[in-house]
Amino acid sequence: MVTMSANAAFGADGDAAVRNVAGHAEVDVDTDAENVLDASSAAADRGLIDHGAANEERYAGIRPTLDEVRELTKTGKYRRIPVMRELLADRLTTIEAMRRVRATSNHCFLLESAEADQRMGRYSFLGFAPKLELTCKTGDLVIKRVAAAGSQAEDVVVEHRHVDHPSDAIRKVLAQYSSPRIEGFPPFSGGLVGYFSFGYLAYAEPSLRQETNDPTALPDVDLMLFDQLISFDSYRQRLQLIAGVDANDVDASYERAVGQIEAMQRILDQGERYDFKPLELGRRTCVDA
Repeated sequence: MVTMSANAAFGADGDAAVRNVAGHAEVDVDTDAENVLDASSAAADRGLIDHGAANEERYAGIRPTLDEVRELTKTGKYRRIPVMRELLADRLTTIEAMRRVRATSNHCFLLESAEADQRMGRYSFLGFAPKLELTCKTGDLVIKRVAAAGSQAEDVVVEHRHVDHPSDAIRKVLAQYSSPRIEGFPPFSGGLVGYFSFGYLAYAEPSLRQETNDPTALPDVDLMLFDQLISFDSYRQRLQLIAGVDANDVDASYERAVGQIEAMQRILDQGERYDFKPLELGRRTCVDA
């Protein structure tokens, strides 16, 4: 079994190569409410309510800026633009950060890097609360939209079909979330993370398929799409909180990404905990110790 991540930044520059590693509501507003809205609007016009200043403060340290993200989306090449806030990494180890993130989601990962001589590498990556999960076992492909962290909702199956080889489905997911490489960002800013089992080889060479009674019932491939990421740069002693902006809805998605980054910062600073359902593996149930 191997652990893999998709190519850096969701298939940077549109590259979808797989490497080893989505109602309208009507509201009646009475006259008093209209007066309140008019008064609020007038106050904003007079500068008594400065929403722009509030946003400017929230967006401090976030890059690229909203205007820069808008420019990147105009190229039409990218579906997702990563944004980040950088902080000092002088109080948390990767293990302690993992413990705090683990209290918010039952889907998380920690990837440590090492050089060929077994020295510690520059980057460590920690992700949680994936958007999608893709699994395939003996050609039975399932893609699920994973319930949001802190939600008691169930995961939703968005695709379920038989395939001869899951690689095309994996490439399709990567293409749907293609991102640019941005200067100053770590080499990985989100993407598919998971594993390929030995059984995955049978898709290329059917004679390797072993018809055995597997009590674990683990998939041949299990990948999750992580949009929120914490990167530790041990060389610069910095950590980067990264989230993605949807190119189809830049303004609202940028606001949402900033909110996700603020939530990540609270998790690391305050150790917030979310309620979530235990993760079930086969007949066994995993709970946080």
